Parts: sequence; structure tokens; C-alpha cells
Amino acid sequence: MAKVTDNMTMKLGFIGVVFLLLVTIWAVFFWREDQPAETIPDNPTPTMTLTPSPTPQPTTVEDDLTPTITPSSAETPTPTEESELSPSPSPTAPLEVDTVPMRVYEYTFDPAILRAEAGEHFRIQIENTGNTPHNFVIDELSVDSGEIAAGDTVTVDIEIPINEQNAYVFYSSIDNQRELGMEGRIDVEQN
Repeated sequence: MAKVTDNMTMKLGFIGVVFLLLVTIWAVFFWREDQPAETIPDNPTPTMTLTPSPTPQPTTVEDDLTPTITPSSAETPTPTEESELSPSPSPTAPLEVDTVPMRVYEYTFDPAILRAEAGEHFRIQIENTGNTPHNFVIDELSVDSGEIAAGDTVTVDIEIPINEQNAYVFYSSIDNQRELGMEGRIDVEQN
């Protein structure tokens, strides 16, 4: 009888070990019901603020991840003797325009939120760092960058109307990229 009990104990122990091993394998590979298919970070989306500056300064990034764009000295035209004497700017002098860098990649604009003032004119330099083509469209402002191939960079000019809207949505219209979340907005501060 002792031999039968020892044999039975050994079989039960073996079955227990196999059961624990199968439960462990199942937990490692299949037990993920609490996790979404795509993990979204808890930190907020960085935003870009355009701030006019009376004197040229380099682009700075503040500690709160809200960059302030100001014109660099390379963008400021050098005055000629004639324009230094004249109180009004020369009609042929280029306008000083802020350029906002933006990266696009699979279903993301970075930054996804821009801030601008009504009446402001600026450029967005869009670099596609992803693997698929994207574009940049704002319907209300008739802005369409055209297709931006992977690795390419394009520049679009944006003119924010005065007293029109408080925000403009931009998105990628290629395939179903907008439905997959590839959109952002420009928040407008009315004067």
C-alpha cells in the first residue's frame, strides 16, 4: 500500500508541476486583457507657441516643453544705408517670418498643438521622419502641402485671419490616416 501511495503522490506532484508550468506560459503570452492594444503615454502633447520679439533671438525651448519661436539673426535682413535713413521699411525688403519645425511620422504630428495670434503669418517646416507618405491639410485656410514622402521635408506658409476662428484643425488626408488619429490644431488668440 505504501508503494501505491508513493506512486500516486509522485503522479500528483508531476501533474501539479505541469499544471503550474502551463498556467505560467498562458499568463506570460495570453493574459493581457487589462492592457490596450497601443499604450499611450501619460505626459501631455508638447505645444508650440509663436511669440513675436522686437529683437532677434535664437530659438529657445523652455523647461515646460512649450517652445517659444523667435526669429534668428540669420533670418533678419541686414539694413542698407538707404533703409537706415528711411523711417519706413523698403518695399523690396523680405518680411521676417517665424519658422516652426514639425515632424510627421506614422499617424502623429509633433507638435500636435500650435499656438498663434490672429493676423500672424508663419511657416511650418514639416519633416517626414516616418516610413509612409503623409501630408498637411487645413481646409479652412486652403492649405495643402501635397504628399510628403518618407525622409522629405516641405515648408508651408500659414496666414491666420483676424477675428475668424479660435482654432484650426490640421490633418493628413492620405488614406485613412486622419481616422487613425493623425490630426492636430492651431489655437488662435484673438487680439
